[in-house]
Amino acid sequence: MYGNSFVQGVPQTSVPQGLAQTSVPQGLAQTSLIPNVGGGYGGYSTATMNYQYGNSQMTGSALSIPRAAALAVCAPTFQPQEGPQCVKCGVEWTMFTRKHHCRCCSREFCDNCSQGRADIKTLKISGERVCDFCVAHISHGDESCVSRLVPYLLENKEEPKSLALAELAGLLQNEWNMENISDLKLVTSLWEMLVQPTLATDNKIKGLGVLSLIASKGVSVVLSPERVEILQHFFAFPQTMIEVIKAIAFMAMQGQNKPLFISGRILIPLFNIMASGTDEMDLQWASMAVYYLASSSLDDAIPQGLGEINDVAPLIRLLSGQSEKLLQFVTGTLEIISTIPSNRNKIGESGGIDALVRLLTHVDSAIKTNVLGVLTNLCVNENSKMDIIQRGGITNLVELVDSTTDEQLQEQGVSLMVKLAQVGTHPALLQAFSAAIPFISLQLNSENATIRTNVLELMMSISKDPSSCAKAGVSGVVQALDTMLESLDENTPHATLKNVTDLIIALAQGCDENLRLCVDCGIISKLIGFLTSRSKNVVLESTKALVALTECPSFSLYSTADITGILLGVTMELLHTQFNDIQENVTRLLANLASESECAITLLRSPEELDKISKLLLSPQQSIQSNVAQLMCNLANVKGQTDTLGRLPGLLPTLIHLLGSPSPQVREQACFSLLECSISSAQNRQIVYNTMGGIATIIRLLAIKDPRVKGKAAEAVYFFSQEQQYRTGIRDAGGIQVIVENLFEADERVLEFSASTLSNIITNEIDAETIYRLGGVLAIINLLSSTFPSVVSAAAMAVTNIARSDICRRALVEGGALAKLLLMATSVEQSVQLTAIAALAILSSDRTIAGFIPQYNEGLPSIIPLLASLNLEIKGYAVQVVVNISRENPEAWSKLTRLGGLPVLSALASSPNHESQQLAVHEVAELSVDVERHSDIFTHTFPMFLDFLAEDPSQGKMKGSSLQLESLLIVANLSHDLRVLNAIVDHPSAISSIVSLLTLEYGEAPLFSSSRIIGNLTQYLTPTRPEVLRILHDSPGCLVRLASLLLLPAQGGLVKDPEIKYNSVASISSLILSDADVASLVSSGVVLGLVYMLQTPDELTHKHVVTTLKKMIKSPDCREQMKRSNECMSVLFESTGDAGVRYAVLEIISELAQQDSSALAHVPEGSMMQLLKVVTDELPSSTSKPLLLELLTQLSVGSFQIRKMLLGLPSFFSILLVTLNNESVENKSARLKSINLIGALSLASEGKSQIRSEGLLSVLLTLLRSHTSASSATYVNLLGSDLVVSSPTSEEEESDVDVEMRYSIVKALGALSLSEENRKLIFECQEAPQLILGFIINTSPGQTERKDNFLVDCLALTKNLVYNVDCKNFFCNNNLLQRLFSLLSESSCDKLTFNILSLIHDLTRDGREGEGEVVREYGMMPLVALMSSPNDYIITQSLQILCNLVRFDTSREVVQTYMDKSVLLELVTSPNLIVTQLAKELKFILGF
Repeated sequence: MYGNSFVQGVPQTSVPQGLAQTSVPQGLAQTSLIPNVGGGYGGYSTATMNYQYGNSQMTGSALSIPRAAALAVCAPTFQPQEGPQCVKCGVEWTMFTRKHHCRCCSREFCDNCSQGRADIKTLKISGERVCDFCVAHISHGDESCVSRLVPYLLENKEEPKSLALAELAGLLQNEWNMENISDLKLVTSLWEMLVQPTLATDNKIKGLGVLSLIASKGVSVVLSPERVEILQHFFAFPQTMIEVIKAIAFMAMQGQNKPLFISGRILIPLFNIMASGTDEMDLQWASMAVYYLASSSLDDAIPQGLGEINDVAPLIRLLSGQSEKLLQFVTGTLEIISTIPSNRNKIGESGGIDALVRLLTHVDSAIKTNVLGVLTNLCVNENSKMDIIQRGGITNLVELVDSTTDEQLQEQGVSLMVKLAQVGTHPALLQAFSAAIPFISLQLNSENATIRTNVLELMMSISKDPSSCAKAGVSGVVQALDTMLESLDENTPHATLKNVTDLIIALAQGCDENLRLCVDCGIISKLIGFLTSRSKNVVLESTKALVALTECPSFSLYSTADITGILLGVTMELLHTQFNDIQENVTRLLANLASESECAITLLRSPEELDKISKLLLSPQQSIQSNVAQLMCNLANVKGQTDTLGRLPGLLPTLIHLLGSPSPQVREQACFSLLECSISSAQNRQIVYNTMGGIATIIRLLAIKDPRVKGKAAEAVYFFSQEQQYRTGIRDAGGIQVIVENLFEADERVLEFSASTLSNIITNEIDAETIYRLGGVLAIINLLSSTFPSVVSAAAMAVTNIARSDICRRALVEGGALAKLLLMATSVEQSVQLTAIAALAILSSDRTIAGFIPQYNEGLPSIIPLLASLNLEIKGYAVQVVVNISRENPEAWSKLTRLGGLPVLSALASSPNHESQQLAVHEVAELSVDVERHSDIFTHTFPMFLDFLAEDPSQGKMKGSSLQLESLLIVANLSHDLRVLNAIVDHPSAISSIVSLLTLEYGEAPLFSSSRIIGNLTQYLTPTRPEVLRILHDSPGCLVRLASLLLLPAQGGLVKDPEIKYNSVASISSLILSDADVASLVSSGVVLGLVYMLQTPDELTHKHVVTTLKKMIKSPDCREQMKRSNECMSVLFESTGDAGVRYAVLEIISELAQQDSSALAHVPEGSMMQLLKVVTDELPSSTSKPLLLELLTQLSVGSFQIRKMLLGLPSFFSILLVTLNNESVENKSARLKSINLIGALSLASEGKSQIRSEGLLSVLLTLLRSHTSASSATYVNLLGSDLVVSSPTSEEEESDVDVEMRYSIVKALGALSLSEENRKLIFECQEAPQLILGFIINTSPGQTERKDNFLVDCLALTKNLVYNVDCKNFFCNNNLLQRLFSLLSESSCDKLTFNILSLIHDLTRDGREGEGEVVREYGMMPLVALMSSPNDYIITQSLQILCNLVRFDTSREVVQTYMDKSVLLELVTSPNLIVTQLAKELKFILGF
């Protein structure tokens, strides 16, 4: 529609849809409606033309406006044309109405129309009369006016015409200069001018331009056929073509001109331009003209131009243009002409749909509006719809609606989508709309009701395809529907309600996830809330939706108990509504809810409500009857609750009555409800039976052809037949005959329950004969070949029962039942196997029949596999059959064991018969000797042998019985299999039973078996199940029993078998878990037995023995036992010859020597020499050199003889020298052990000199330097001289081996320094005294015991060194005495204190200068304090030091000053004579 700014008189319905919101094409008016001739309207609201001089955008335009209007500055040159009336008002001249000439334009006006007075510059006059037309221009300062210019148009000269046309264009573009142009006869004058044959081309162009401008002003430009011909004439000239097109475009906007244009075939040249033109402006104006010619006026029922526009190709061609204005008019034209069916087909055939779909995403709203109109018209054709969809129309429509805020556009877009969705379930449509689902979910919440309605209808169309309901984004649709439900109320139209609920149903039924969303987002809750509405439509649609939702299979998975409970309560309130359609939905809803056990139980707990519901069974509405019957059927399916239904007054009789209903649905539901009630409850069966004709009705249902009813009825009769009281009624109602007839049916359930019912009914010979007479036995035999396993099982069960009758049994055998039962026994279905073997067990109880079974080829082969069945019932019946067969048939027994093998033996062993168990176990024991049979034995029979190991007198399992001992043998033979070992551990009593048999009470065979089992458990199972050690360890007597098997004959040991001993020692080595175990073993006397086992040739035995001894050697009692036996020690020493256990034995000997230095004192010299030879031979190349050196050290410390032997061994010192000089990291430990050995050897006097002569002392001094040269410190002595003393590296920065090596070197040097030659050599190594002094100075006492011992060794070495005068001077000159007094005050160890005092005593003998000062400053306080020590040795050393000091004057005064007289006098009376003597001497010297 046109906007408000359109000029009066222009048809407001003739503009393209949407044009009012957009601007016109380039070069057209910049208002919102009409194309402009010149390219701009100066911003005015009406459509005017702008012909400014030099600034025209009109191609080829000749119009121009002079800078000064020539016609306005001179008097008019034309002759005034007088007429009979006023130019303006038309009043005629009379005597009383005079005419007046306007002094400006010279035309005649009446007085009323020429009241104005103005100054006329051109005439240089003032206050002259002017007409109303001219006064308006003059008052605005214009130089001219239209009125005076019109006459110039008809002048013969071209120049005045040109100037007049130019001035007219300038005047007409200003809104305030508009005049009644019709009254001025301007249009008529222009037409008269245009037909002048001599008119210049330039003036033609200008005239057409002014004519266009007048038409654009809304001034009526009336055409005639002649004038149309004039315009057609101008098409022939390129110079005037553009101007004539513009004129046609503006004049076509006036409805009265369209018929003349169309009848004058003006469309032909316009379409020619659109078909072949290339100029953008030509195309724009031509398309505008065509558009207005095609559009209808307000009074046109059918657009007048549609019939003439029958070629759409030019229009389709222009759809690819870039100009918005061009596209506006082209799409607008297409929208109009697409209303004609023939044109719609042409648009599709010419490829217009593809271009139109692309334009849906154009930025211009007017274009999109027009395109939507065209596509909407095209959607009348189904093929066009598919073309739009396949070319991406859905996607572009979604983008269009999403990107605009124009509600009209949105409505049109969604409306078009709805039309497209009506195509159906075409894959292309579904694919396109799947991507649009998120958009749909958003639009469902639109504030625009029309959009919401259309989108809802659109989603309904999509949801017709179930797969679309599961697409991504549908969750948003569900949530949007939830929002829509909030806006629905009682006033909502029924159609909207129906659409919403139908869509909810479609989505929920199409995808479980949507159903879950319906629950989670509250849709179901809102629907439940609508059930209380006063509007019938709201309630009806809500109940319909809830019925559909509750019928979804997954409803119970997502619905909560609260929702279901509320729904159930609200539904019950609606049950008695007056509206049948609602009541039908409610009963259906209740039936659906009752399919879930919780809801059904809730209903069953409300008998009053149930009674109300049950009365609806009598409703005249058959659908309600069917729903209620279905509800009752669902309630009857609740286990343990159907008694409630039976107690409802008249329910079951009513159901029986409804079996005669004319409605098949009612009959069916009533039938199933009745049968379910009868099947589920004994009480209900009682009610049915007592109801007149009740059991007969059930029997009659057996004869119905419907297999579902027949099957259900057969099941019901089966339950009736299980109770004795109803069987007579079944017989009396002719049930046996009907049941036998049903044995020939094809339905599985009918056959199954009929056969089972017959099995129940047969209680005597009469019944059996009746069944036999009716052909029932033959029918049952036939059923044994059925393809239905359940039928076969039921038939076999029937055989089991009827076989108790002689006549039936004979009939079964004669009818081939045995062969079929044997075949059934091979079935893969356990139920079939069970019933078949049970029947065979009963039949085989007849000896004659039992003799027949082995005669069948499939007889024994079909029974044997059942002996290994995991089903205990099957297995039991199979054993019974085997027993029955073999009882009096040895050949059958032999064949059975031959064919069956281990499974048969397993079945016999598992039989309660004790004799059968013994025979089976004996047979398996013989088989277990063959290793290849072990796997089969384990698979088929093994677990029971573990059970047989347990002692259980109540079951005949006595300890020591053949059953137990042979089972033990089987387990032992299989115990190399890890599966067997795991089974033993997992068995609750197997291990304790095995341990209890670890005795000679029953001979060596059980002992052999039990020891093997325990040995295999400890050796092979421990890596994967370490807990087995604890289980065996905690078994009472296990360790002691194993130890008793290793005792020597002299100790009472009776076991000689080496394998028993091997298994025992292997087990013991693993089972020693604590010191208590060691003590227990030692007390048992097993030590000697273990050592003597080293004499066996088996290397594996040696390894286990040595491992055990290494664990036990830490026990003093163990060492004592070994030490007391010289023979034992000899065996131990001799076993070092075995390379496999050599080092382990050496570790044991080393441990012996380390723990007890006298342990090796009584070892024969020959054994000792053999040991030393072995060690020294191994030493050069051994990888366990530290162990060998440590052993030699321990031996050397404890024995002078061994030291002597070692010193006499050739090349021994060279080995030590090589070891000490090897600086590799791997050799550190060996070097340390070598140093310790040197220290031990230095205890011998000849060892000191030999060590020095072999160069080992020098090596030790070198090693001392290398391990203490990391840093240095400066110490200032009391004498004032400085000396650099090496300080050892911080122990935190050294390894334990390095620190220990330094400690060991100092200790060895201490022993070596007892030799004068060695002291001299040590002192000559200048750094050695310095290092030792550094150790004493830098080592603080009391930190660790190891450091205190190291300090003691340093002091002992220093004490030896100070026997050398030079050494003594060195130490005294370097503040050693001061450090010693300091250490004395810090020491808390008596051993350290004694060594400090001893060294001070040696240093103070000579009375050196400065000692008095040192004593007074550092020594007196600790010395005096030590006088009170409880240790007499410390007191003695202290007194000796004081006696040394007081002999010299320099020190005597200090002692006198600090000495406590009372302490000294107390020491005089000491019981220690040495202390007393020294105290008296000191007292005398001091004069106390």
